[in-house]
Formats: sequence, C-alpha cells, structure tokens
Amino acid sequence: LQLFCGTGKTKIYTEYIIQHQQDVVVIAFPRIALLYQYDRDYFKKIPELQKLFNRYIISSDHESISDSEGLMDFLDTTTTTTTTTNTNTKGKLILVTHASFNNLCAILKNNDIHVDSLIIDEVHHFGAKKYIEHLNNHKDIIEFVFGFTATPTTKTLKDRVIYNYRYVEALRDGYCKPFEIDIYITDKEKTPEEVYKALFYMAEKLWLRNILCFHAFSEVKGKVGKTSVTDFANIAARIDFKNTRFTKGIKSYTITGRMKNDERTEILNRISNSGDDQLNIAHTCNTVSEGVDTDAIKSIFFADAKGSGTAVVQCIGRITRLDNDDNEIPAKVLIPFFDVQYNKETGDYEGDGVVEDIDGIDDDDDGDAKSTKIVSKTESELINE
Repeated sequence: LQLFCGTGKTKIYTEYIIQHQQDVVVIAFPRIALLYQYDRDYFKKIPELQKLFNRYIISSDHESISDSEGLMDFLDTTTTTTTTTNTNTKGKLILVTHASFNNLCAILKNNDIHVDSLIIDEVHHFGAKKYIEHLNNHKDIIEFVFGFTATPTTKTLKDRVIYNYRYVEALRDGYCKPFEIDIYITDKEKTPEEVYKALFYMAEKLWLRNILCFHAFSEVKGKVGKTSVTDFANIAARIDFKNTRFTKGIKSYTITGRMKNDERTEILNRISNSGDDQLNIAHTCNTVSEGVDTDAIKSIFFADAKGSGTAVVQCIGRITRLDNDDNEIPAKVLIPFFDVQYNKETGDYEGDGVVEDIDGIDDDDDGDAKSTKIVSKTESELINE
C-alpha cells in the first residue's frame, strides 16, 4: 500500500493485526528509532494490542539476534487472556529492524516456526536486491507479506502497489497540512556560517520557531559545497541574537544515527516544550527523515540538496502531518540558494543549481543581489504547475 506520510499507514496495519489475531506476526522497521516509536506510541498505549499479543524486540541495542535461545523461549511461552466470554492464547508480536530480519527468519526456519503475517514498514528499503533475496529465501515460512510506503522506489515495488493515496488527496480530505516553499537567495558563497545565517534570517522573517535542518553528511566533515551535521555542533554560540525576537537565543541540536533512541526522544521533547522566544534547530542527515513523528516542528530547511525525489518527499512528510495546532497554517519548506548573481540585462538570477524561472522574484527586485530575498509558493500553486 502506497500512502503519503502521516496518512495512517501505522494505524492501518495495527488495526489489521488486532482484527486478525494471528499466532505469529512480525513487523520490520528500517530504523531503530521507528521500531521504538511504534513500541512506545502503539503497543504500550493500546490495551487491546497488549491483551492479544506478547511482544519481543530485536535490534542492535535490545535483545541480541544472536541469542536464539531467548527468542525461542519467547515463542515457546504460552500466555492466555481471559474475557467475559472466553479464554484465548495470546499471539506473538516480533518487532525487528530490517538489518536483523534475515537472521530472525533463519532462526524461525531452523525451528520450523511459521510467520502468519510479515508487515514491512517503509517497504521501499526492501526494494534493495539483498532484501528481495531474503524474502525469497524464507517465503516458505511466511504466509502473507504486507508492505507500506509513501515512496516505492523500484519497478518491482511499483508493480505491486494495490492502493495509492497521494498527498493531494490527503490534503483534499483533511488528513495532511498544506505546505509552502520559501526560497532564500543571496550572492554569498556557501559556507557553514552563511548557511546558518540564511536559516536564522528565514526564521526571523517568517516567524518560525522550530526547524529541522537536513544536511548531506552526518558524522564526517562536509565537503566543498556540502555541509555536515558536525559542522553545526557549536555554531549557534557564534551568532549574535541582539535585537531579535529570540530573547532566549538559539538552541542547536544534532541528531545522528549513533544516538540512542532515548537521546533522540529527549531532544524532540525539549523542542516541543520550549517557549516562543527561543529558536530550536535540529540538525540531522537521514536519522529523522522517515517515519519519525516530529509534531512540534513545522518547518524543514535543506542545507544541501537531497540525492533523490524519495528523500525529498520523506523529508517534507515530517511537517505535513496533522497536529493539535491550527492545521490550516502551511508548514514551511525552506530552500537556500547561494552564490547567485543578478543579471541586470536579462532580469534573471544566475548560479549553479538555480531554478531558471521563479515567479515573483524579478517583479519588484531592485537589481541588487546583496539584498537577500525570500520568495514563497503555496502547495496549490506547485500542484497546478
């Protein structure tokens, strides 16, 4: 099933699990953060799910997949749940990362244990050749495979889509927030300091408070024209906040794949609980670009271009989810362009990677490229184009 980010993929397969009440169900997640998010927000908060299933977590920072005895003890343990009408044996729900999936299946196969349903979250990651081979190797022990994604990436996956719920449909039906793209243009050369100035400038002018900033690299230094999360670890301390609305300054957080899940959750909670007079910026590469709920963050900033349309869609999906605030207010997609020169003769902006025609820029421009400009487009205008 192909459904846009935030339109209920997790709710759908959770309801499927509850309704079918099977003996052994496996849910495979691409990242540890998503696995623990499901455990925290679904398994531990839905009494019916706990009543029907015992659950076992397999990931690199939980039960070791090499400990087959622990897994078999879990599968061999029989637990019952009693209602007013009957007594039922509880099913087994296994939460596993994609990386541990093959080893899990090998243990199940060696012990002749069948999986009634395998649910693959963010199944586009399974489009990789190795995962297709894993499925083929273990198809004799898996009865049913159910995949969910917003972005099928290969022909193999696209040919198997049985239902597609797109962003425009979700927006029309009230299941997603609108978004607006805002473009920052300057003639300055791209450096970490200039990127941060661009980010701060847009936050100040557009009255933004919480921003998720995506970089090309995570834990290695940025290369020419590209930035890294590590470049921004202490950069906020060098910014002057005088005469700005952020009287409590900027809190700059870095989120990388090496962090424990509790650390990532703590950062997102801090951002959620901060006041309006503080600017919060979370710097990441891919760690929170897919699936992770970031309710308090309404804006994303692309410090670097993403390498694929899939990555762009997943990043935008972090901010189009409905929340408890005014869902009519557009989320913000912030895109900076550096080293852009204004050609007075043609009236165009010129530079590497600049979109040829950005409506609305030259209508009121004074011809001075040093005067930074922000241009906005609503999602409806982009859809029409």
